[in-house]
Amino acid sequence: MAGPVDVGVTKPRLRHPRPSRLRVLAAVCVGSMGLITALAGFQSSSARAPLYEPPDGFAYSGMFVRLWDSTDSRVGDLRPFAVRLQDSIDQELAGKPPAILLVPTTWQRADGVPIPFANTLDEIKKFQAFNAGQIVPFIKWNAQSGWDNMDSSYRGITTRDVAQGRLDEYIHAYARDIRDYGGAVFMSPICAEFNGGFWSCGPAVNRRLTVDDFIAAWRRTVDIFRAEGADNVAWVWNPMPPTTGGMDFPPFYPGDDYVDWAGLDMYVGAPLSAIEPAYRFAVARGKPFFLGEWGIRVISTLSMAQQRDWLEGMFDVFESHPKIKAIVYYNYKQHWEQEDRAHMAPHVFLYGGQVNYHPNVSDGDSRLLADSGVGFRATYARRIANPRYLTVVLGRPTPKPTPVPTATAPPPTSTPVGPTGAAARWLVVRIETPALALDGAPNGTLEPGERCEIWRVEEGWALCRRAGDPPTVLVWIRLDDHVEFARE
Repeated sequence: MAGPVDVGVTKPRLRHPRPSRLRVLAAVCVGSMGLITALAGFQSSSARAPLYEPPDGFAYSGMFVRLWDSTDSRVGDLRPFAVRLQDSIDQELAGKPPAILLVPTTWQRADGVPIPFANTLDEIKKFQAFNAGQIVPFIKWNAQSGWDNMDSSYRGITTRDVAQGRLDEYIHAYARDIRDYGGAVFMSPICAEFNGGFWSCGPAVNRRLTVDDFIAAWRRTVDIFRAEGADNVAWVWNPMPPTTGGMDFPPFYPGDDYVDWAGLDMYVGAPLSAIEPAYRFAVARGKPFFLGEWGIRVISTLSMAQQRDWLEGMFDVFESHPKIKAIVYYNYKQHWEQEDRAHMAPHVFLYGGQVNYHPNVSDGDSRLLADSGVGFRATYARRIANPRYLTVVLGRPTPKPTPVPTATAPPPTSTPVGPTGAAARWLVVRIETPALALDGAPNGTLEPGERCEIWRVEEGWALCRRAGDPPTVLVWIRLDDHVEFARE
């Protein structure tokens, strides 16, 4: 039986929750002991830099894998969560753990009982054994009572209740718990896919609600989180493409100061070009693009081979759009509860009968293992192996229960020479051993004398982009006597 990944920590843990795109503007101060003691003059590219944004051309690899276990064969996989996630890492993610895992939840159960963050934390703990505890949750937090009330008969909580302050006590408690958790969190609050016809929290389903209700509820929730000091949350705004039958999305935008990441949820039923309006919208507002869900075998007349080509085409889109910086594949079988024995008769069974899927149909089963003989898994693994797809979230704070390891600098061998006056763009590294490589990517080391473009400096470490071939590898460099700065 496969177990959780334990790759160890090969770079420093960062505790500052607000990374920003940076540039060097001032001199480096060198102490009497020859150590670099300050690297001043870094600036953010905007008044409120999006949390956890990687450099252009890099994207976090994310996935949704069913968090709960089941003995019902209709779910398509009887294996426990840890085995299923490890299998996805091995067979679909090219051996690279995801940087992000999706954790969906509602504010209340169908019977009106509030769902606290403690319940969500129990789900998060299930994947903390993977990737040395570095996987960051993406919480889709729908302000509704239960998942199944998606018609006009719904009578649970609504975005209007949130906007009018009726759920403030619950929001305050949730915010305090996330603050005390301390780790990085991506969150889509109020109503994911808010412009689509799916959830009772959106006005397309609940006609008693308005766009203004959504905006007011979003802003009120973010304001409460900030008041409680929950600054570890990156706010993700992700509509659906209007081409799939939803409402137009721009009117739902709550404002630049209330959004860290803007993006989309998109499935194979939409053409590749459907991503363009949302991408242009995000870029125009200085926001990194977050693809919160995407998948195959959903509401499509395309053949399985054509859907494999769509999957390939999506990666082409990612790699030609440098602001697409997070992609979360929806590796889940939807609508499983609608199956019966007759529907399951033609299923393909794998892994000794523990796994099954219906081949050659678009039945909502987006799992990559529902291969139908066309190579979904192999295609995804080949493309996600690209070093541009990161397996750790940059600048993330560490959850408080997890001890933060300390990094030891190599012994000094020389006195560094820092730049003076004009901007310094490049680091020239002089070290006895190769620099630490982010993600353990191939050719991810920095040899003595190689150049590295500075991205950010935190806690005595510089995060920089390696020059040369390949140019898309990030490395961490300890700022000590083994580092020289040179201008270009």
